[in-house]
Amino acid sequence: MGSVNQSPTELLLHFMALYSCPL
Repeated sequence: MGSVNQSPTELLLHFMALYSCPL
């Protein structure tokens, strides 16, 4: 979460990754 200029698609990908491999 460095830059707030991230596209909605990028955020979605990040969320998907977190859901794919949760801690």
